[in-house]
Amino acid sequence: MTGEQIKVCLRDQLQKAQTDPSILKNIHITNSTGDAEDLWGLIGKSPFDIFCDKSEWNNKKGVMPEIIGNMTPDIVLRSRVSGQNRIIIECKGTREKPTRFGIADSQFVRFFLWLLTMTESRRGQDIRRAVLLAAPSPWFTDNEMSRYWNYLCETYQLIASYKTNEGFDITLGEIRWDAISV
Repeated sequence: MTGEQIKVCLRDQLQKAQTDPSILKNIHITNSTGDAEDLWGLIGKSPFDIFCDKSEWNNKKGVMPEIIGNMTPDIVLRSRVSGQNRIIIECKGTREKPTRFGIADSQFVRFFLWLLTMTESRRGQDIRRAVLLAAPSPWFTDNEMSRYWNYLCETYQLIASYKTNEGFDITLGEIRWDAISV
């Protein structure tokens, strides 16, 4: 399965979830820095808008140009409560190259830094923040493919987590697409 196919399927499920939030319980999150086990744990019944490959996702253009530039994540979920982008999802296919840029400034790292600096925690009042990677399980077990993702998770897990009231409550997690029942 390609990253594009995963993106389209995931977008379709998210669109259905706007009227039936229980669908979010079927999209599991593994190897997470947070306590959410699925998208329901991040979103619940909160209303959201979906941006799929649309430059309009960045409602703060011109801010942090070195970090985000003209990059567009595969999927962005924006809260209708706060108007903030709360969840960024990248989608990768089984043999798809990991990311642009270097390991320390990869797309994954840039999306995390953007979310950290451009949004507020708002724990309990809004959709929780997350940077998620949706890919088939083999992608995560391939050291070449997962190297950049693993770097993000290992390097920023303490900053991201909120397990001990430290950190900023930005979940870093994996959506193992082949384990999703759609």
